[in-house]
Amino acid sequence: MATAGMVHWLYARVCLVDDHHVRRKLIEFLRFLIGGVLSDPAAHWPNSVGRYPLFHRYPYFLPCIVAASVSISAWIITLLFLKEVQ
Repeated sequence: MATAGMVHWLYARVCLVDDHHVRRKLIEFLRFLIGGVLSDPAAHWPNSVGRYPLFHRYPYFLPCIVAASVSISAWIITLLFLKEVQ
C-alpha cells in the first residue's frame, strides 16, 4: 500500500490540477488490472501457468511479483538515468 500512496503523491506533485482526476482513474484501473486479472493464474490459465505448483500454492504470487518488478525497474531507471541536482 505504501507504493500506491507514493504514486498518488508523485502524480499530485507532477500533474496539473485539471488532470489530477484523470491520473487517479488511471491508477485505479492499473490496480484493478494487476490485482484482478493476474490473481490466481493457475485457475485462469491452467494449460500454461497451471503446470507450475508455485502458482497453485501461492495464488497471489504473480500480481505481487509484477508490482514488485515495476517498483524495482523504476528504482533502477531512476538510479541510472536521473541526474543529481546540485
